[in-house]
Amino acid sequence: MLKLGITGVPGGGKSTIFTALTKKEATYSSKPDIAVVSIPDERLDYLAHMFQKEKVEYEAMEFIDVKGDKNLLKNMDVLLVVTPFFSNFNAPKDYLEEIEDEFIVEDIVLCEQRCKRIEKGGKEEVEGELALLGRLKTTLEEEKPLRSFELQPRESKIIKGFTFLSIKPCICVLNLKEGTEEESVTLPSVHSIPVIAVCGELEKEIVLAGGGEEMRAEFGLVHSLIQRLKDALYGAKKNIITFYTVVGKEARAWNIERGTSAIESAAKIHSDISHGFIKAEVVPFDVLKETGSFNEAKHRGKVRLEGKEYEVVDGDVIEFRFNV
Repeated sequence: MLKLGITGVPGGGKSTIFTALTKKEATYSSKPDIAVVSIPDERLDYLAHMFQKEKVEYEAMEFIDVKGDKNLLKNMDVLLVVTPFFSNFNAPKDYLEEIEDEFIVEDIVLCEQRCKRIEKGGKEEVEGELALLGRLKTTLEEEKPLRSFELQPRESKIIKGFTFLSIKPCICVLNLKEGTEEESVTLPSVHSIPVIAVCGELEKEIVLAGGGEEMRAEFGLVHSLIQRLKDALYGAKKNIITFYTVVGKEARAWNIERGTSAIESAAKIHSDISHGFIKAEVVPFDVLKETGSFNEAKHRGKVRLEGKEYEVVDGDVIEFRFNV
């Protein structure tokens, strides 16, 4: 489950956006507000209907309004920066640049501390770590966030345990005043951070009123904030994909990192499946939708048997064969 940390300008509407995303009223206390929300997934809905499954299990996001404790951001997978829209178009841009600068400075300090430890100990924990940290520090000193650095798979593993902030996917939620047309607002790009322009108070009112598509349409809104965030998130965090299982009474979505093998994906479901892994029976969602049924897809030779090392692709519908 992805953890999304909400931060932003004091008084800029963080609590309002938290409620609009989660349907949970903010506490307005100093303690972080936390809520878990299921991710809408039309493909999963289609599969549940096709296979007539009673239970549908969506992937979920955990939202944390970190309030004053910005150290919590180090434990987040994604950062949501909430900034109000002022008459001065540059104000939100200036704030984004300011917070990115803070992240970059903290990451430079982290690089320097780690390099000193390695040099003092005279030995790297992982071969190539010192050289990689040097290249990351150079990127940071050029005032570029680490998410702009092209990491190789092995390099990603080397720094997996580090708490770099500027490497995390970041999305800006531009909180508009009521009456402001969302489509009329644009924000100058800051390090290619995606921007969602939304009237937070209106979204909050619709969510708390239990309003659906009809109510949203009355206000000229097409997609909910959570749906728009999902679309922006999967664009920002390009290495996240979704595969599906349809087993027993349940249809379920699973989020994994791009490049994950079949056996690693099986382990996400249950360790017994990975330990007893035999084969993965795989059919792409688009093929199922085109053929109309699993049997027809199989009849056309579109269902494949893959081994442990197969890299799961976004939209794969998988049945794992295994021995317990």
